[in-house]
Amino acid sequence: MKIEVVQVPEQSAVFAKATCKHSEIGATLHKLLPTVANYMESASATMAGPPFCRYTGWREDECDIEAGCPVVESLSGEGEVFAGVLGASRAVCAYYSGPYEGLHAAHAACRSYIEENGLEPSEPPFEIYATDPEEEPDPAKWVTHVYWPVAQ
Repeated sequence: MKIEVVQVPEQSAVFAKATCKHSEIGATLHKLLPTVANYMESASATMAGPPFCRYTGWREDECDIEAGCPVVESLSGEGEVFAGVLGASRAVCAYYSGPYEGLHAAHAACRSYIEENGLEPSEPPFEIYATDPEEEPDPAKWVTHVYWPVAQ
């Protein structure tokens, strides 16, 4: 797994929020992302990249997540969908290939890199799903970029 420090540009995004058990992250994303997609369709929005999940809170049994898509337009959001930005940070990035169940290893690798290099996490970590499972059915070929923003 390749790990490097990158500069992530600011990107307008729309997202929906939820709190779920760790074991329910996948199922929760399957509910949130269609909500965001429906909003984007109604707003005639253009995707500016693949979908993401940002972890805004992590506790022993549950977590707070934001799932959404970067967009070309600046939107206001509506109902369960919020507008904001993703990126605008220096981040440790792990390029992970494989099924989503193995993403914990990419997060652990980022945390280790941060600790070993004397860096400080600055914002919630996020994942960008570079491969669409509907287009690539083999989970072994899925690519996910895991970002841990760090202080400049």
